[in-house]
Amino acid sequence: YTFRTRRLERIGNQLRVNDLTMRGTVGILVAIFVLATLLSFRSFLDAISISERSVQAQSSAIDGAPAAQPAAAFVEHAHVPNKDKFVDKINIPDYLNAQPPTVDEFLKMRESSAIDKAPVAKSAQVPTKKKKEATNKSGQDKELEELERALRGGPKKGGKTSEPTFELKGKACSNLGVTALRRVPKLGDGKKVRPAVWNFGEPVEWTHGYMRLKTSNVPEELWVNQSSTRGNERRLAVLVSATAAYHATLLAWSEDVRNAGMDCVVGSMDALTCAFAKKLQCDCLTLFNVNLQQESSQGASWAGNRGAAVKLRFMFVLQLLAKGRDVFMHDADLFFKTRDKPKEVAAFFRALPPSVKMCVSDNGRRKEAFDGYNLGATYFRAEPEVIDLLNCALSNWDNQAFDGPHNDGYYLRSQPRMNHVMEDAILSGRLPFGSIVIPPISFFKRTMRHMTGYPSVEIKLVCAQAEGVLRTPACCDRTLAYNVPETSTPQAQRRAFLGALALAQDQGRAVSVPYAFNRGKKVSFCLQYDTSYLGPLVLTRPESNDQCEDTVLRKCYAFDDLMKPKVRNEHSKLLGICDPANPRLSGTHSCSKSNYIKKQE
Repeated sequence: YTFRTRRLERIGNQLRVNDLTMRGTVGILVAIFVLATLLSFRSFLDAISISERSVQAQSSAIDGAPAAQPAAAFVEHAHVPNKDKFVDKINIPDYLNAQPPTVDEFLKMRESSAIDKAPVAKSAQVPTKKKKEATNKSGQDKELEELERALRGGPKKGGKTSEPTFELKGKACSNLGVTALRRVPKLGDGKKVRPAVWNFGEPVEWTHGYMRLKTSNVPEELWVNQSSTRGNERRLAVLVSATAAYHATLLAWSEDVRNAGMDCVVGSMDALTCAFAKKLQCDCLTLFNVNLQQESSQGASWAGNRGAAVKLRFMFVLQLLAKGRDVFMHDADLFFKTRDKPKEVAAFFRALPPSVKMCVSDNGRRKEAFDGYNLGATYFRAEPEVIDLLNCALSNWDNQAFDGPHNDGYYLRSQPRMNHVMEDAILSGRLPFGSIVIPPISFFKRTMRHMTGYPSVEIKLVCAQAEGVLRTPACCDRTLAYNVPETSTPQAQRRAFLGALALAQDQGRAVSVPYAFNRGKKVSFCLQYDTSYLGPLVLTRPESNDQCEDTVLRKCYAFDDLMKPKVRNEHSKLLGICDPANPRLSGTHSCSKSNYIKKQE
C-alpha cells in the first residue's frame, strides 16, 4: 500500500510539472504574438505617415508651383525620332516640374511673412536689457530658420554638420524630381532617407548612398533554355566602347552577338576603331570631339583615357536610346564564357517584364557610398525615364556634388554619379523602386567573365585567352598546340612553352596558351607565369587538355619534343615563374617580377 501511495504521489507531481510547463509555453507564445502584432501596427502607422507626407508635399507643391514647361521640350532636346510615342508616355504633372525657391526669393517671402510680424507671447519674453529675437521665436519661426539654412547648404542648428546641397541643371533632372543633390562623403555620413512614395514590400528607409535594389524574378529556365515567349518588338543592341587596344576582343564577340540575334554596336574612342568595326559588320558610334590616345602596356590612369571613357560610353548609350533601341552595354574587358552564352543573355533580357527599365550589375555591399552597383554591364530599355536619367547625369557630370580629392579615383568613376542620381530619383517617387533591378547571381556566373583588376590591357587579354573566354575566330586560328602532363613541374612547362615559341616563330604560327599545373593540380596560367610581352605570340587555349589533334590550321606537338628546340635569346627572359598560392598576387590576378620564385630553370 505504501509503495502504491508514493507512486501515485510521483505521478501527480509529474502531472503538475507538465501542466506548469504547458502554461508557461502558452504564455510565451501569446507574448510573442502580441509583440509581433504591435510591431506590425507600428510599421502600418509608419507607412500611413509616409503617405501623408507625400500627399502634403504634393499639395504644397501644387499651391506654390510656377508654370511648368511642356514635357515635350526634353524630347526635342534628346532628338527622339518617334516623339508622339514618348510624349504620350511622359504625361508629367505640372506640380512635379515645380522648382524650389532660390535663397533670395525665400528671404523676400520671409520678410513679408505674417509670422515674423506676429506679436510674441508674454510668457515667451525674456526680461533682459537687450531682447534676443532668437529666444522669442515661435515653433513655426524656427522651422523657417531651418529651411533657410537648408537652402544655403548649411548645417542644422545644434546638429551635426551636414554635407552641402548643389542645384542640378536641365529639364531631365526636373522630370525625375531631382533638382539638387546632397554631397555625400566617400564613406557616407549615416543619414537615413525615406522614399516619397512607398508601396508594400519595399524598404521604408535606408542609409543614403547604400540603397539595395530588388533582384529580378525571371525564372532561370526561361533564359537558360531560351524559352521566353514574351516578344520584344525592338531588336537588342549590344554596345561595347573600345580603342584599338581592344580590337582583338571584337573579332569573336561580333560573330557571337550576331549569331544570337542581336546587333553588335561599337562605340569608337579613336580614329581607327570605326573602320575596324564596319569590317566586322557592326554599327559604329562616334563623338566628333573624342580621340583618346592608344592605351599603353602599362594601362591608363583614371585622370586620362579611362576617366574620359567612363562618361563617353553613356553618351553612346544615349544615342541608341534616342533612336528607340534597347541596349545592353558592357565593358570591353567583359567576355561571354562560351559562344552560345549571348543567346542566354538575349533570352534573359527578353523575359524581363515591361515595368523593368534597367538591369544593373550587383557589386555587393561596399564601404563606399553609391558603389553598390556596377554599370559595366547594364541593360537599358528605351523609355523616357531612362533617357532622363542619363541626360541628367551627363549634364551634371562635373557638378560640385561629385567633387573630391583629385588623387582619389573614386570621384572620377561613373558609379558615384549615376547611382546617386538613380537613388535620388527613386527617393522622389518619379522612378518606381522596382523599375531598376539586379539579375540573379547565377546569370553572370553562367554567362560572362569580367576581367578587372589586371595591371595592363595586354596582360588582361593574354589571361582572357588563357581562361578560354577570349576566343580567336576559326578563320584565324593558325596555332601550335600541345598537351601538358599534369605531373610536370612549372620549370618544365616553362621550358616547353619557350620551345613552342621558337618553333611557332619559324612556322609563322602563334602558340595556343596551354593549361598550367602545379603539384598535380590545375592552376591559373597567369598566376603561375608572367605573361608580359606575350600578346602577339599567343592565341586562345584549346577546348581541353586531352589529346591534341592536327587540323588544317593547328599543328600539334608532344610535350617532350618541345624540350629539344633551342630557346631564342629574345624569349629567354619571358614567362617568369611565381607561386600561384602567393597571396600578394590576388590584387592584380597575375604573376609579376617582384614575386618570382628563386628557382626559374
